[in-house]
Amino acid sequence: MIGATTWSISTLTDDIQRLGNQAEVVTTGPPAEIPDSATSRCFSAEVTLRVSAGSDLGWIRRSLAAAERRLLAISPATEIVSAVYVPEDGRLICIVEAASREDVLRLFEIALLPSARVVDVVVVELPSRARTPG
Repeated sequence: MIGATTWSISTLTDDIQRLGNQAEVVTTGPPAEIPDSATSRCFSAEVTLRVSAGSDLGWIRRSLAAAERRLLAISPATEIVSAVYVPEDGRLICIVEAASREDVLRLFEIALLPSARVVDVVVVELPSRARTPG
């Protein structure tokens, strides 16, 4: 399959287990088959980023937030939906809502982060659950 993206289970968190959900397989077709309800275009941006153990990762958040603000003037549709750092693999993975792949690449360039591998994705939302304090 051309253009398919695969994710290893090591990139997922234990959210599914904590929420008590059963894992399901979600299959999507080419972009032409994405339902009309998917109103925005999202991308996954992955960067290899080695960070020393115990380092403050706040600089990543600040750098991306500053880049997002600067890009707002040029491309107001660009927004970081989610960002996670996987220490075991030294990877930063971001879900970015943007008008184009180029806008996502520009975001990482402005943030002074290494070049990102950017692919189209479809965000599949799980039903929200009430969380109990604990």
